[in-house]
Amino acid sequence: MKKRYILFTLLSSFGLSSYAQQNTPCATDYYYNQQKLADPTVKQREIEFNEFAEHFHPSTKRAATIIIPVVFHVFHNGGSENISRAQILDQLRILNLDFRRQNADTNKTRPIFKGVAADCNIEFRLATKDPNGNCSEGIVRMQSNLTDNANNAIKNLSVWPSDKYFNIWVVKSINSADIPGGGIILGYAQFPFSGDYRTDGVIIRSDVIGTIGTASSGLGQRSAGRTLTHEAGHWLSLFHTFQDSCKGGDKVDDTPPVMQASYGACLPSQVNTCHNDNPDLPDQYENYMDYSDGVCLNMFTLGQKTRMLANIEKYRFALYSPSNLAATGTATIVTPNCAPVAFFKSNTNTACAGNSVTYNNLSYNASGTLTYEWHFEGGTPETSTSANPSVNYAEPGTYDVTLITTGSKGIDTVTIKDYITVLPSAASAPNFLYEDFENGQYLIHNWQWNSNNLFNWTQTTKASVSGNTSLMVPNYGAFRDNIYNLISPTVSLSNASPVLSFYYSFMQRDVLGQAGVGTSDQLRVYSSTDCGATWQSRWVQSGNNLSTTSGYSKLPNVSFVPVEIASWKGVSVNLSSISGANRNNVRIKFEFTSNGGNNIYLDNVNIGYGLGVSSVNAGTNSVVIYPNPATGSVNLAYTPAKTQSPVSIILTDITGKQVKTLYNGATTSDVLELNNLSLEGLGAGMYFITVNENGVSSTQKLLVNE
Repeated sequence: MKKRYILFTLLSSFGLSSYAQQNTPCATDYYYNQQKLADPTVKQREIEFNEFAEHFHPSTKRAATIIIPVVFHVFHNGGSENISRAQILDQLRILNLDFRRQNADTNKTRPIFKGVAADCNIEFRLATKDPNGNCSEGIVRMQSNLTDNANNAIKNLSVWPSDKYFNIWVVKSINSADIPGGGIILGYAQFPFSGDYRTDGVIIRSDVIGTIGTASSGLGQRSAGRTLTHEAGHWLSLFHTFQDSCKGGDKVDDTPPVMQASYGACLPSQVNTCHNDNPDLPDQYENYMDYSDGVCLNMFTLGQKTRMLANIEKYRFALYSPSNLAATGTATIVTPNCAPVAFFKSNTNTACAGNSVTYNNLSYNASGTLTYEWHFEGGTPETSTSANPSVNYAEPGTYDVTLITTGSKGIDTVTIKDYITVLPSAASAPNFLYEDFENGQYLIHNWQWNSNNLFNWTQTTKASVSGNTSLMVPNYGAFRDNIYNLISPTVSLSNASPVLSFYYSFMQRDVLGQAGVGTSDQLRVYSSTDCGATWQSRWVQSGNNLSTTSGYSKLPNVSFVPVEIASWKGVSVNLSSISGANRNNVRIKFEFTSNGGNNIYLDNVNIGYGLGVSSVNAGTNSVVIYPNPATGSVNLAYTPAKTQSPVSIILTDITGKQVKTLYNGATTSDVLELNNLSLEGLGAGMYFITVNENGVSSTQKLLVNE
């Protein structure tokens, strides 16, 4: 697509709906451009394939119809996006009719194009065997929060070998935040000459799969099941018919050049936006590789068929081999009757003691009547035969859950260890929590972390604000769009004006010499007052605003380490809006989303009181307290403005009451060092050390452990 303001101006004369101005239905071009930025060899591989396709002549020895085994990976969160098998079969029906030109609306192909409309001789069949040879419906169902605003990261959760299956990932919605034009993305595909084999396939919204179920209205009604036809065309190497505008960038001779995509209702038959072809033909808005509504689309061309067959010959020949059709159970059309796959989810994985958790049976892969047997460790009831039971947990702890699903062809059992975490209804922690991630204390303090990637928040000694360690996400080597969560234990906040404060350090990356291109990583902070069952956003930064340095990591893109204190940034987040009734059970979650940047570091998290971050940011703090938190004794080093200056150092509690005098006298050297200052008799909590030199004061916070 060219400049959108040109597109909108031209299309407005045809009276199209606002759909054109709000949506970029297909994100294939965007992801392909990202792949070319990341790997310069991708473009060369495209050029080589274009030359191959231009001179390709289909073999007469090939089977009359090419069979392609298909698997659908349905990602859901227990909602309507967990579409039925019937809806998937309806989509497969439409896909095959379109590729064989057996669709009922072939009569809508304008006479000028009927001579080039093609039966592509390609058929898609649901696999009836999984990669291990087990009986399968050809549908995998997985529960994941990533189904919302999904992208390539979700593919890591479930993928079958792409040299044996056409992978189709079905999600609730697709992330469009970084895509020019934004709006609603219906799907996108990966070209065969680009990307990773583990991401090879199509990702598509659940409500544009087929024409029934969730696709019977709204976006699905407009798509008419043709979104997957369009994306499958990309997967088989077809470009948009409007690629490169009037330059004819789709590399197919019998599709007329088109200035821009057609949106919405079918265009008038005489519309012709390019006049550089001979003969000068109108825009082919009925082509599946345009953006018109599904009811307008009804054809591939003979040239597109040849390009798709060339793609299969060069890249996907293993898919239709007799051995693979046998291995995937697609040599003949059969209706599988398999043993069930037991699976479930709950409305939450974390609950407060005394609260109930609702479980939902999500078993699949079998038809007919299924029966269920549940076992709930630590719950009431302990067992259930209901499909969707509710269970109460009275005592804090971490508990297993087991589901046994039985069908006519077998039985399957799934046990998820430590599935439910039950926390005290009121926090046992004091009125603040300070965490500097030293000596593995954060493990003892029951911090939790999870990620949808191989990497995670991890302790590092490479950098810190104070002490020797911090936490980091090794984002330098991570996939884009991975999410990394770090969750605090519960804290009771009695302070009238509670504050969360922390330090972090992050640097963007220079992508192929283009500083910051595509690096829109995000750090978001949430709070919870119900043991983590629900979360409220408190603070967020992304892209340039997230960076704590003025530059970018340059080629060869070394892994970022903040060796200077000035590379750290302090943040204070006001938590006063948490109502007093809910302050006895507060959790904080740090959520980092990767998107091409470098590593991120986190240190000195304080829930309850601020940490005086401005002095650390300045990098000129003359008071050093260590260790902090301290037990029994503490050390202090102070650099005076002048020697022989009168200095007093006092310790006060959080009310401002002076607890003791630590020093009162003149400085005699460049650094005043006070070691092993006794903290005997002090209760655990927050204190303040104030240094006064000639009327100028500097205050630091000190946390005292039991």
